[in-house]
Amino acid sequence: MMHSRCCSILILACAWMANAGAESVPAAPAAPATPAPAPAVNEDSYVAQGVLPKGVDSTGLTGQAFFFAIDKHEAAPGAIAPVVVGAEGLVIATDSHHAPGQVMVTEVVLQSPTLAPWWSIAWPDGKIVIGKPLKRADAKRVHGVLVSAEDGKPLPNVHVYGDSTGAIIGRSDAQGHFECWIDKTDTQAQLLPFAPELVGHSRFVDATTYDDKDVIVPVEHGVRVRFHVVDATGKPLSGAQVIWTGGASYQGLTDQDGNVAIGMVSRSAPHQPIVIMPGYMPRQVDAIVAGDYVDKPLIITMTAVPQSVAVPAPAAAPAPTTTPPPSPTPVPAH
Repeated sequence: MMHSRCCSILILACAWMANAGAESVPAAPAAPATPAPAPAVNEDSYVAQGVLPKGVDSTGLTGQAFFFAIDKHEAAPGAIAPVVVGAEGLVIATDSHHAPGQVMVTEVVLQSPTLAPWWSIAWPDGKIVIGKPLKRADAKRVHGVLVSAEDGKPLPNVHVYGDSTGAIIGRSDAQGHFECWIDKTDTQAQLLPFAPELVGHSRFVDATTYDDKDVIVPVEHGVRVRFHVVDATGKPLSGAQVIWTGGASYQGLTDQDGNVAIGMVSRSAPHQPIVIMPGYMPRQVDAIVAGDYVDKPLIITMTAVPQSVAVPAPAAAPAPTTTPPPSPTPVPAH
């Protein structure tokens, strides 16, 4: 915006100098800018909206929105659609295939000739929260391929977060390729690939090494580890809190049968789960490997908190008895 304002001032100054000494002719008023038309949608379409931050130039701005089918918990058909940038920086994403309540926008990516691509999240109510972008002149591109750590196959539709900021900075395509833009002064990028079935591990990438080639980022598929919590008699305990720590933390509550499955966690890394249940002693389980308890549960026996032993009150001391002093013996008179 500042750049556009400076250019306008320079143009006006040059025009004044060119017409110096000539007869002054009032300039015709400038025609008002025509805002971009809103998308033609019917009232049954899902629409999400957001507003560009102040100072962000919308000239040449284009973008895409990614849609998610709520009922199926997966990407919706026609899951990627263009967004429209309207008057006053209004960003509109429309899915004409679905009605409100059936689909939601998960994120929007925007870019322009002068602005590096940047990602914004969307809330379930359809509000798009748009952050500030980097200028292309101030950014550098890091690109690569996300692959499965198990078989080396590409991983599509995986978000890439900037682990130091917690913001989405990229997403892999159908071939696993991704790109993200970071400040050009940064010497490394801290990437965190994430999808529900994957184990989230940070990866530091040397941003100076991968300017002209792909970085290969292996990502591990996680597992859900199963637990069965019982008391000393073998009775299932409902409502026990099982906490899985290390790398990423997960927790869950046992159901009425004493069962819970938590994850996604690393199949091979050892962990020490913690179990908490009111009325029972907290327990930290010896290190286990999650892969051993995918098809069968780990049975955890809890020990009840010992009941406090009532100490009888000491018996009351007997009341002291008072013995009257003996009467003095009368002394006979002489």
